[in-house]
Amino acid sequence: GAVPPLLAVLADGTAEAQEHAAAALWSLSAGGATGGPGAAIVAAGGIPALVKLLSAGSGGARQSAAGALWNLAWGSVQFQDSIAEAGGVEALVALSRQSGAEERGQAQANAEGALRTLSDNHYIAIRLEQLGWVAAQ
Repeated sequence: GAVPPLLAVLADGTAEAQEHAAAALWSLSAGGATGGPGAAIVAAGGIPALVKLLSAGSGGARQSAAGALWNLAWGSVQFQDSIAEAGGVEALVALSRQSGAEERGQAQANAEGALRTLSDNHYIAIRLEQLGWVAAQ
């Protein structure tokens, strides 16, 4: 499948290659928890790789990583828990609080969306409250 090579690019690729790989993973994750590519991303260890990009990637990579995590969180408590266990809640909160370039603005919007979806999970909602995160209106 396409997922393992894309994850390898996230780990070792150039910034531009990481942006393209993250965008491809965002697209592949669109099915969320319904199986298929989303499940393959999670099974291949994609959640920690995407979480890492939230703080270490370029603006485009952050935008795509947050979008992919948002898709993966949709409708799957298991994937939500995996995102939380990988440090994704804290990384998404940090990204949602950044300001600056337009590209980062879209990354922030994706982070906000992911956090709103994750906040449906009771345990994650408690963590978000501890972090002082409140959904943008």
